[in-house]
Amino acid sequence: MSGRGNHAETMTKAQAKSRRQAAEKFLDVGEMAASDSSSEWFRTVTVSLYVLAGIAAGDALCAAALGKRSRGQDHREAVRLLSTVEPDGAAHASSLRTLLDYKDGAHYSPSLIDQAAEKKALRAAQSLVEAAKRVTR
Repeated sequence: MSGRGNHAETMTKAQAKSRRQAAEKFLDVGEMAASDSSSEWFRTVTVSLYVLAGIAAGDALCAAALGKRSRGQDHREAVRLLSTVEPDGAAHASSLRTLLDYKDGAHYSPSLIDQAAEKKALRAAQSLVEAAKRVTR
């Protein structure tokens, strides 16, 4: 892979399962954070965790289907690689793209994430994690 230091990293089926397990945990903790309404910052933390869940699930999907994942600074290359996974690569890539669109705001911005964005990020993360579960059992 090219661009900004990206490359493909070979992965085994066991590593695919490990990334799926990480994705599940990020999603679980994000959903726990979402249930706490004591601070308006919880949505931002929640979306950060959903982004991490999506990245890990995307890695698992690529590893299971292709034997590799994208590795590098530009997560958009992971979207491209994920789009090649059959079946449903385009849908998976769209979900990951949605999550990556929230990454900077959730991880680095002093602004808060709104409820609509949180719900959209949750749906995208759940979709990727469920797909990863199906191919890494």
